[in-house]
Amino acid sequence: MSSVLPSTPVRSLRENTLISEHERVNSVSSQDQTSQSITSTPRANTQSSNGPIQGFSTVREVAEAIRAEMKLSPERDLTKKELEKILSTVATQKQVSAYLRSSSSPYSPKRKKWTFLDDALQCHKEKGTRLQEHDLYQPLVSLLESILQHFSPDDETVRSIHNTARIRMDHSNGVEETRDENGQPKLKSSPDLIAMIHGGRYFPTIPEGQSLAYKRRKKNGRGTASDLKPTYKLCASPIEVKRDDNRDGDEHYKAQCALYARECFIQQTGRRFVFVPLITESRIRLYRFDRAGALVSPWVDYHKQPSILVRIAILACAQSEIHLGINPAITWENGKRFITIDDLGIKPTHIVGPGLPPVRRRYEVVENTFLSKAIRGRGTCIWKVLDEDKTERIVKYLWRADGRTPEWELLVKLQNVKGVAKILGRSAEWSLFADRNFTPDKPFATQDRFACFIVLESYGPPLTAFDSPVHFLEGFHDAIEGHRNMWEAGILHRDISVNNILFGRKGNKDNSRGVVIDVDLAIFFDRTDSLCKADWLTGTHAFQSFNVLESGLARPDTFVPVHDYLDDLESFFWVFCWVTMGFAVSGRGGAQEIFPLPTDLQLFQKDSQMASGHKLKLLDLPKLMYLHPSWPAQFDVLKTQMAKFLKHYLTVKREPVFNVTRDSLALPSKCHYETFLGYVDDAISSIVMGKPVRALKTLAFDFEAYDEDIEKKKAQAAAVDLNAAAIQAPAVVDSEQVSTLLSAPPSTPPRTKLTVDLDDLLPFVSSPLTPLFSSDDEDTLPSLHVTAHVAARSSHTSQPLTPSQSFNLTPSLREKRALDEDDTPTKRFKTPTGSITSPFASKTHTPGA
Repeated sequence: MSSVLPSTPVRSLRENTLISEHERVNSVSSQDQTSQSITSTPRANTQSSNGPIQGFSTVREVAEAIRAEMKLSPERDLTKKELEKILSTVATQKQVSAYLRSSSSPYSPKRKKWTFLDDALQCHKEKGTRLQEHDLYQPLVSLLESILQHFSPDDETVRSIHNTARIRMDHSNGVEETRDENGQPKLKSSPDLIAMIHGGRYFPTIPEGQSLAYKRRKKNGRGTASDLKPTYKLCASPIEVKRDDNRDGDEHYKAQCALYARECFIQQTGRRFVFVPLITESRIRLYRFDRAGALVSPWVDYHKQPSILVRIAILACAQSEIHLGINPAITWENGKRFITIDDLGIKPTHIVGPGLPPVRRRYEVVENTFLSKAIRGRGTCIWKVLDEDKTERIVKYLWRADGRTPEWELLVKLQNVKGVAKILGRSAEWSLFADRNFTPDKPFATQDRFACFIVLESYGPPLTAFDSPVHFLEGFHDAIEGHRNMWEAGILHRDISVNNILFGRKGNKDNSRGVVIDVDLAIFFDRTDSLCKADWLTGTHAFQSFNVLESGLARPDTFVPVHDYLDDLESFFWVFCWVTMGFAVSGRGGAQEIFPLPTDLQLFQKDSQMASGHKLKLLDLPKLMYLHPSWPAQFDVLKTQMAKFLKHYLTVKREPVFNVTRDSLALPSKCHYETFLGYVDDAISSIVMGKPVRALKTLAFDFEAYDEDIEKKKAQAAAVDLNAAAIQAPAVVDSEQVSTLLSAPPSTPPRTKLTVDLDDLLPFVSSPLTPLFSSDDEDTLPSLHVTAHVAARSSHTSQPLTPSQSFNLTPSLREKRALDEDDTPTKRFKTPTGSITSPFASKTHTPGA
């Protein structure tokens, strides 16, 4: 059977009122032993229901995070006219009127009122008591069942309405099918009612007699009743119930309804949107949650407008699965799940003209490997799948923000880059606004998003699944190499995290031992483009660099450095810390997760101010970073090397400099990657060769001389480029005639362009690490990536630097002439770790500075 595919391809919050009356049922804490699976944030802020890496411990915490998430980018309320547009498609007025007049309808046309609550109201009137919320549950179940039966869809699904106010429904981490998180108790919550659906093409079919029954506590606490087991996996729509006199407020209502919608998104991977009706004894409103936030309808008196209640009930309970928000590309068959896409291929973006027609491809889902748990944002889902030849692949689904470069485009540019995930195919994109299926009276408050499936080559597990310390370092090393290759191709990743680095797989084309994945937050820039400033809203919070974290705390007049490769190298360092502090090396050499989560790693996930302060302290004093003692001693050396390197450039980058381009960082970045990778290489060789490790106090770091070496080589490269430009410049014949390349006669010999290969300069740039040992001690130490120039440089006397030696910009010809005429020495601004003369320093520091 062919798959039905989308038809519109285009373009401190803690409050006591956050959980409703059945809070005790909902707020179930998990064990202290918390999992360390990583959540990827669409925008790396703590105001997201993705939650901390170790997960939420109570449903109250989830609700608080959801409330903050909804506030971060609130969607506007719907107008009455817009609500009518949404509801107009579910049934005609004639069909609704026929139901209201039918004998099965609890509506009285004569009294112009719904009568399903009459018995409960009369009972309370006789007793002199007030109607309670739980008095509404069963009458509403009967009403909704009546509407569902009358408007029952003509399909293979089984639909039902359930009172779940006293049923604790399990929450999920989204990958529980194959990877339960340490077997710990799951959180639970209880919508008042749910519309359930199973069978058909888009929901699993439950075999008769299997997992259908559950024991429900009766109200008086005596005995149980059997019923179909409610679960978010089979939830078409959660339904919330309140009394008219409830004073919790609109923000509370939205947060509570969002809690249930979020769980539908998590347990029904790939779902596009969720409807949640909110009903009182006289009013109704509708919430629609999607990856842009929430649309909220006005309150409607359903006694005065009975058709509104009927239409909302149809919308949330009786529509086809597609119109309920189920992803049409994801289907079930014989207990197995499949993803079917029309593959558009991977035609390079620079090739103009129509590509090949799409090819329909079907993939069998093996397991969910990753899921973004927030409502708003990219909504990333990743599955391990088998193609039609039973070859393992990866399928990724996400909603990109309008204006952001599609991830598939970046992957096509990186198709031949080693150490980066390889794209194999992709679907067309479709619009979130088109999914809303109505024309708004005024523009939506948020930007549009576009969903797409991407098919990737399959790789190994994340770095946390290492087989040995050397295995971890090899994957770590090659992932950094992949990042360097991306940078040199003009793409900066900006979201390095422990989940975005995978071990390579034997047999793959590039044979990398580690690869970088998830480039949907990456940016492409030309050699001369200015880099973007650091943005605290980009990346995965726990692994953001100090400068990126600090950018969210800066005042408007504060200088914010650019986000460049050094920030991503720092993120690699925090990944290193996450693995070596959060995992032990087992007796067999593999990974063993540590519980509870170490305090340092918990602090990485706090607000930006606390996280940045703690990271700065650790970079200042690497000895305060306590790796698990099961790791080899070489890891302490490597930790110190990387920390000292990053702390130096963190300090340097705080000095204001503007118009930083990839071209201006070409030579420094090559040197820095070479040094950083050299640290890892040396640790690997030391472990493999079994060399004893020297005490950390014997290491010293001469970054001032290191920076000066790089600066000199950059000045040499700039001088060669200037000479090449002079050679290619036309000769002046006289004051009246100027020969140009365009007007030169055919006999003019061709100009020879002189270029400098930066790789030729690298051997002459020394490492900043100068170990303090005699020549007799050399064979007892691990290789520390020191060149032959170190000894000669130990007696080097620094000379004053001229503005022409500044790293940050390649001077133009005019600037070069001016500097040659007035070569005034500048004053180096000393920092705790070296001079300010660097690729990130300001152009000049005059003696008066």
